[in-house]
Amino acid sequence: DSIGFSTTTSYSDSGLVNGEQYCYYIKSVGSYSGGGYVDPILNNSQEACEAPYDNVPPCALRTDTIGYNCITKEVTISWNIPDSACADDVASYNIYYSPTANGAFTLLTTINDATINSYFYTNEISIAGCYYVTAVDSNGNEGAQGLRTCVDNCPYYELPNVFTPDGNNINDLFHPFP
Repeated sequence: DSIGFSTTTSYSDSGLVNGEQYCYYIKSVGSYSGGGYVDPILNNSQEACEAPYDNVPPCALRTDTIGYNCITKEVTISWNIPDSACADDVASYNIYYSPTANGAFTLLTTINDATINSYFYTNEISIAGCYYVTAVDSNGNEGAQGLRTCVDNCPYYELPNVFTPDGNNINDLFHPFP
């Protein structure tokens, strides 16, 4: 099956699947200027077979936005792939989390759908933390760490509804809590 045409001495095939074997041969077409020869002359090269192995990781992602909701304790992380050539190489995303700006990052989750570019994370204890996203290709090569983005914690306090500054040491001071 003919897959392409080249007027140079090289050809590049794209869209290949890692580990799947592909076989190629070159069919050259030529002729002699003198008479008495078959025209055109067709020549098939020897067949060569190989299975591609991708060892190049996808590009680094941009973490565009991190939104948060203090009431639902939900963080929204969104990212973009910087160019379409990189998008063809992405199979999944890893999202990393650290509770502090200088802490160690751990894998929070993996998204196995390359068409998804956002994630909602709920933490009942605190939404404070830092996040970054990496792209992973179909061969497991993980791209460089994307931009690290941090969210501060939401201050939560209640105001008492009783305040009696009468000097009896019961509800004399107005303090938010906890």
